[in-house]
Amino acid sequence: ETYETFEQARKMGFHLFQGYFFSKPEIVSKKEISPADISRLKLIEEIGRKDLELKQIEKIIKTDVSISIKLLKFINNAYFQRPVPIDTVKDAITHLGTDELKKFICIVVVSGFGADKPDELLKTSVIRARMCELCGSVVKTHFSKEELFMLGLFSLMDALLDRPMADILKDIAISDKIKTALLKQDENFSKILNIITSFEKGDWETRFQNDIADTPAERQLPGFYLDAVRMANAFFNLL
Repeated sequence: ETYETFEQARKMGFHLFQGYFFSKPEIVSKKEISPADISRLKLIEEIGRKDLELKQIEKIIKTDVSISIKLLKFINNAYFQRPVPIDTVKDAITHLGTDELKKFICIVVVSGFGADKPDELLKTSVIRARMCELCGSVVKTHFSKEELFMLGLFSLMDALLDRPMADILKDIAISDKIKTALLKQDENFSKILNIITSFEKGDWETRFQNDIADTPAERQLPGFYLDAVRMANAFFNLL
């Protein structure tokens, strides 16, 4: 449950670990966000613009060979069950569409933050993102599916960067609506996130689990989780 016990076990020779502590930030005094991480945050800002065009996105992706390769590997992954392989960036963008493409870029960018973190932390971020998006269909909220996906993905940003969430949000220009939710000051998102985190920990006795007892949300949550795991695995096959 703590970094201390994790480090102790690792020094003793253990290689496999399980523990919710992975989702907690290890706050390092005066730790700064690197220029590379700031650039990644700026890219998130760019794809969040309402007037962004697919041609511009295509141009950006083509300038980064790594992202281009990952995009083609992702679109041809078994998760999408494509009968015919797609072999150009333009066709991949067309088939994914703007919303799905933004999700892809968000995950690729966020994956760069966790280079020195356990893979399971990034995987949990992707699973949360997809579950938040799916839960939006059965839990009333004022967020769009795209916003819920981003909120779930960013909910572990403090653990990925080992900085308080408030400090991270100072370096990225996103809407106040999203910032408020990430700071756990939005009741709608907090309800969804608490349901999901309770599910992650197998804690079925929380108030949030009781709130959805005998509702469509409770019945569909296991299916949402399996779908989210499949999506996370699809991304991890190319990262």
